[in-house]
Amino acid sequence: DKLLDIVLDWSSVWFQERELLHFHDPLAATTLFKPEICTYKRGEVNVELAKGAHKGVTRFKANQASQHQFATSVDGSAFFDEYFSVFDTRIATS
Repeated sequence: DKLLDIVLDWSSVWFQERELLHFHDPLAATTLFKPEICTYKRGEVNVELAKGAHKGVTRFKANQASQHQFATSVDGSAFFDEYFSVFDTRIATS
């Protein structure tokens, strides 16, 4: 699988400098393999950069012609089932 080759290549570089891997956005990673966990809308996202009360506010504008799509909902049960399915649940014995 081409995607897994990319992940393997990236992780080999990562582990040259670190011993641990931290999952910063497991939902995004999960949707690479199971996109049906979320529902999506096409559109544009803008972040308010001006100073003031709205600085940092993120706004979504639907646009079916956009090449970008954004998750608008998550099937939480399906996500956690998939996420925890990759962990070895056996208890190590010494």
